[in-house]
This record gives sequence, C-alpha cells and structure tokens, in this order.
Amino acid sequence: MVFQKQLILVLAIILAGCSNNISTGTIDYDQIATMVAATLTSLPPATDIAGTEEVLPTATIILSSSTPTPLISTPAPSPTRTDIATEIPNDPKDYLGDASWEASFEDESNWYTFETDQASIQVEDGALVMKAFTADNYESWSVSSAMLSDFYFEITATTGDSCQGKDRYGIIARAPDPNQGYLVGISCDGYYRIRKWDGQDFTELLGWQQSEHIKTGSNQTNRLGLMADGTNLSVYINGNLLVNLSDPTYANGAFGTYIGAANTPGFTTSISNAAYWEIP
Repeated sequence: MVFQKQLILVLAIILAGCSNNISTGTIDYDQIATMVAATLTSLPPATDIAGTEEVLPTATIILSSSTPTPLISTPAPSPTRTDIATEIPNDPKDYLGDASWEASFEDESNWYTFETDQASIQVEDGALVMKAFTADNYESWSVSSAMLSDFYFEITATTGDSCQGKDRYGIIARAPDPNQGYLVGISCDGYYRIRKWDGQDFTELLGWQQSEHIKTGSNQTNRLGLMADGTNLSVYINGNLLVNLSDPTYANGAFGTYIGAANTPGFTTSISNAAYWEIP
C-alpha cells in the first residue's frame, strides 16, 4: 500500500525514565522541537578487525536544560547470525517493483529539520543534508511518523569533503517510539555494524565488520538498505547482501536516518534518495 500521508520526520528524543510517556504513533512535535537530539555511543573500548582500539566514552543523556546523566551498558545474548560470503543475491530494487513510498527533498514540508550545537538535518539543494558538528561519537537522528512492520528501506547517501575512520551514517528502523529501534550504519573506513537502542543502552547485534562493497572516504556515494521480515534483518550495501540476523526485540515502528562523527568535526552526509517497499 502506498503511504499516502506526508512524511514528517521527528527528532529522536533521548529521555531517561520518560519513554513511557511517548505513545506509538502519537508524538508531540512542539515538545520534540525543543529537545537536543543526540545520543552517545555506549560501548566499552573495543578493538576492530584492523586491530585499532576504538575508545568510546560513557553514554550520556543530553536534554536542553539538564545535566547529563551517565548510563551503563549491559550485555545481551548474541542474536542468530548468518554471514554472506560468496553468494550475492539480486538487488532488492530489481525484484520489489515500484516503491511504496519515496522521499521528495524539494522543500522542508515533508521532513522535520533542526539544528543544535551537536548536529543538524536540513533540506538543501534537493537533498537531506546531515551534519555532525563535533567529533565526539554522538549520534543524532530523525524518525518518521509512519509505522512499518515488514519492509525494505533504502537510502542513497554521499559523504562530504572530509570522511575519515569511524565517522558514520545510517538507518534507524522499527522504532516503536523515537527513543528505541534498530540502527544500521556504515563508516568512512569501510565497516558496517548493527545495534539496537532501548532508550538507555546500545546493544551490538553485530560489531564493526569490514566490507569491500562499501565505497570509502570522501565524496563517495553508497546505497544502504535494511530488509525487515518478521524477526529477520538483512543488510544490503550497494545492492549486495552482507549479513542476515534474527532478533525479535522490535516488530514494528518508524524509520529514519542518523549521523555521527568520531574523527571529523563537521562531518557531512547528503541523502539524495530514501524509499521503502512494504513486504506483504
């Protein structure tokens, strides 16, 4: 079914102890507009595949008028995982037909835009431009008012003039409210990962994994897609299936995009296309 309503992206709000006041599909846009949209990656120091230790600070909650409160990550059981090594299936866009919905970036009428000291998301020159002003491992996102269960969602994104290391961008999906959901992202040095956010902690479903299908560095364009079908989550890069996961945590929710910088203050990514296909 083609999504008929105008898409209005809303800023993700990270509120400790207040998420129960946010009802699915009913969002106070005026309240959200006053909040700072930023979450700090809450992972302990970890060594990526290349052997370089990535030291990440403790997570904090950022509100417009309060002191940040530290959060502590808790481990969770690993989900079922299937790596795709040699078989490259068809690009979903080749067999899904016409999209159920496709974004228009002609103006800001269909998108929630914002700017804070941390980040901004603005419509500029026919694209959704995301900027992370500080390289402190925060991630800022916007989510839609549309609630989807089974779908394929894809963005086409181009990095700016500086894109280094673990500067990253990606998709948030199946967010039952703006304070939860799955995050799938890719980094400037050619890695991808899958996490879920429960409003307090990030849980890694799959840590940083390198892929030859990711175009690395500055001024590069990648298509990043997530197929969610039941408990199965499949990640695609430039039409190539990279991994299948099974996780039952979130079955329905909104979708959107996010950006975060680890190396480059002012890291910028421009999204020229965003679309989803509903799976019967």
